[in-house]
Amino acid sequence: MGCIEVRGVTLQVERQAEQCFTDRVNESDVPQSRVMEVSWSHSDLKKETLKMYLENRKRSGGGQVQDLQFFAKDRKAYVVFVDAECKLLY
Repeated sequence: MGCIEVRGVTLQVERQAEQCFTDRVNESDVPQSRVMEVSWSHSDLKKETLKMYLENRKRSGGGQVQDLQFFAKDRKAYVVFVDAECKLLY
C-alpha cells in the first residue's frame, strides 16, 4: 500500500484488491498480482487522467491497462494490468 499524487489528487494504492469487475473481465482469468485498488479523497479525478497516469511507465512505473472500473461517487477504481510485472512507484 502507498500513496501517489496525480495532478494534485493524492491516490491511496492497494497492490492486491478484491475482484470487482463487470462481465467484461472474468475474475477467474485475472490473477491478484495484476489487480490494484485505487482510492482518493477529492472528487475531481477523471477516469481518463487516472488511466493515462497508470499507463505512463516513466511517471508511474505502470503499464498497459486491460480494464479500469472507475467509481467516481465512491472515489475508488479497480485496475487490471495486462502485464503482471507492472509496478507503480510510490
